[in-house]
Amino acid sequence: MLLFKNICYSLIVLICRNFDKIICKYNSERLYRKDDNLPFTCFGDAPSATHENVSLARCSLACNNLKNCLVFQYYETNKCDLFVTWSIWIKQSVGGCSLYTRAGLCPPSFVYFPLSNSCYKLEVGSWNWEQARSWCNHLSPPYTFPAIINTTKKNDAVTFYLNSIKDSNNIDCYNSDYFSRKMWIGGQRIDPANVLTIFVWKPFPNVALSLGNETFWFPTQPDAFLGSLFLESCMTFWHDNFNWNDLSCYYAKCVLCEATPILN
Repeated sequence: MLLFKNICYSLIVLICRNFDKIICKYNSERLYRKDDNLPFTCFGDAPSATHENVSLARCSLACNNLKNCLVFQYYETNKCDLFVTWSIWIKQSVGGCSLYTRAGLCPPSFVYFPLSNSCYKLEVGSWNWEQARSWCNHLSPPYTFPAIINTTKKNDAVTFYLNSIKDSNNIDCYNSDYFSRKMWIGGQRIDPANVLTIFVWKPFPNVALSLGNETFWFPTQPDAFLGSLFLESCMTFWHDNFNWNDLSCYYAKCVLCEATPILN
């Protein structure tokens, strides 16, 4: 009788352990994503919590159980760091770390900023303003659009992001083009054919949103240079910083796309 009980107990433990592995594997694959196309590999911030000698699946569950945890780093040494917020990017892997983010947080390759609750991705290409908006819209509809920078936190996030990712692959986007960087963002005049109309955000066709209470124009901008001759009706960045500038919409540029965090 005792032998039978021991056998039953061993079977129950084995079944539970295997079931736990299935659940862990499900959580790590469905809830978190390792994105190799992010412009960084690890975070240099102090983690919100750390676990030693745990599996990747256990690490994902630990993040899932920690309030407001959105990202974790897993190391070759089986160390697990959990993050609620972060601000320091490291482009080289440290200690064999790999970064995993909530799969439903941002579309693939978009970078999430917790303080502004927004996701960004610089798309390298050559589009006029309308084409650039269409490009952003198709990346992960209906969540993606040319960037709307309507708060100081979002402006800080965009400035940090664009300063951090500059490299040989996207350097042309940072070049000067008629006192502007070669990057479109989501602002356009209500009537692009009339430079006397105000700027609004146009994330999607037939959608117009107020610029809001916080604006980040370069001093003297928008100036509608030469009025109806140039029709400076679309929004880009000033050539040596990330203040806004108005420019004719037909120039070919890269575009900064934004995504609404899907979990929200």
